[in-house]
Amino acid sequence: MFTISGSNPGDEINSQSYFLTQWRVVLTYFKVLLFPIHQRLIYQFSASQSLWDPAVLAAGAIHIFVLSFSVYLRKTRPLLSFGIFWFYLTQAVESGIIPIKYVIFEHRLYLPSIGFFLALVSEMILNLGNHKRFWIVISVVVVVLSVLTYQRNKVWQNSYTMWENNILREPNLSFPYLNLGIALFSDNKLVESVAQFDKAIVMDPTNIRAFNNRGTAHVLLKEYQKALDDFKSALLINPQYAEAYLNRGNMFGRLKKYDQSIQDYTEAIRLDPTLATGYFNRANKYKVLKQWDKALDDYTQSIQLNPNNKAAYKRRADVYQALKKFDEAIKDLDQVILSGDDSAKAYFSRGLAKFKAKSFADALKDLNMSIDKNPTDGSSLFVRSLIYKSLKMPEYAWKDVIDAQKAGQVIDPRYIEELKKERLR
Repeated sequence: MFTISGSNPGDEINSQSYFLTQWRVVLTYFKVLLFPIHQRLIYQFSASQSLWDPAVLAAGAIHIFVLSFSVYLRKTRPLLSFGIFWFYLTQAVESGIIPIKYVIFEHRLYLPSIGFFLALVSEMILNLGNHKRFWIVISVVVVVLSVLTYQRNKVWQNSYTMWENNILREPNLSFPYLNLGIALFSDNKLVESVAQFDKAIVMDPTNIRAFNNRGTAHVLLKEYQKALDDFKSALLINPQYAEAYLNRGNMFGRLKKYDQSIQDYTEAIRLDPTLATGYFNRANKYKVLKQWDKALDDYTQSIQLNPNNKAAYKRRADVYQALKKFDEAIKDLDQVILSGDDSAKAYFSRGLAKFKAKSFADALKDLNMSIDKNPTDGSSLFVRSLIYKSLKMPEYAWKDVIDAQKAGQVIDPRYIEELKKERLR
């Protein structure tokens, strides 16, 4: 079975080629440990396909020499020997015969490097002893590594600097451009993100994530035909790519083409039945179309897949209220508030549901909380006025309805007249 390499697009790797490639990769790890400069998160590294490749033969010869040297010194230099064996043994976990998409990652050195530094320090102590020159060498190493660490931290200070540095080191790889584009997209720098997705696609015309993300950026820029073309390209590369159907469905939703939107969400869910966002987004469209039962089913499925989605509970509560299932709506809104949503809107929604359920005293508590958090919310003031009216407290109802009008809430004149009459009784 072949895996497409992420370290050099177009390369196919299987157990044999991955193993041969790792002979060269481990030499690169040695270089990184000895000379930690020009590092990067993603390397461009071609796969080795033949044992007779001169680079593979040279790497193999070096490894055989190092391991033989370690065996030879196992009695006279046990720490050096143990450190070398530790390095190779722990490195074998990810540099063996099981293909991994990215053939090289510096973080795979964390555990093996213990052996490397054990061997290095043991040799320094053995050869330099507890003399002045030992401490001079240690001091120089500490200063150099401290400077390099400081410089490396500057590269890692944010997503921009990290991926820009990677592009500087590997300008022909698609992945760093993709991730720089995603970082820009996350900060709503849409035009700039599109430019990076363009470069990612130039470097790898099969990069479906670049097409998908560029399409999403075009949607937000209201460049809908370009977005449609990108989603189509992604699906031509991989017709099983659920994310592209999901995002195209979002685009159709923005265009109020709800039937097409629902079709795409349905296909995304078919391809990935665990896609909570697909159920949630499709439920939103059913809700707009007032297909309450279908919306209810999808919100419920979305919550089962992602119980932390507070928006799904809120929207399902709206559906329950539309179906006059007020007790169920209140339970969902309880969950929203218990999960940490202490906003005025949350208390207003629950208070409204309790009012419709004729639980006036409990509804009043929630509306009081809502108004305490947002004293000029006309909707909350008006609903509290309705509650006071139901509780036969016309003076309080009158004050709230006047405040609601001042806050911009449109009030039916008949309600005003009705309250006037109640105050006179």
